[in-house]
Amino acid sequence: MRCAGSDKRGRDEMSDREEIQQILNIYSDGASRRDFDQVIATFTADAIWEVADTPHRFVGTANIMEAFRAFTATTDYLVQLNAPGVIMADGDRATARTTIREVGRYSDRDELFDCVGTYHDAFVRTAGG
Repeated sequence: MRCAGSDKRGRDEMSDREEIQQILNIYSDGASRRDFDQVIATFTADAIWEVADTPHRFVGTANIMEAFRAFTATTDYLVQLNAPGVIMADGDRATARTTIREVGRYSDRDELFDCVGTYHDAFVRTAGG
């Protein structure tokens, strides 16, 4: 296996990618357990969350939290799985493209759902990490 490089910069980029994958994992874990505080902790205060091909667009963690609660209120459970992301790090910024699968059960009817999608995320290094 060949890494991005053997110099310090290459190791730093690899470490950044590992940390970003961990953020993606923390998000999916929190979503699956309905730990919305854990989910929101992966966003910056001015974050934007958009659902592709819909009018759903939420700005700021308070609005995103409200949307998460509303979207999951009609489910008995939801499990989100993420595939390892394709992460491109560049200094204090990065992007990730991640395939997501969500399965669950609606609470108001005897019906399961199984959705597959792609997240396109942007990351910025903050004072907190």
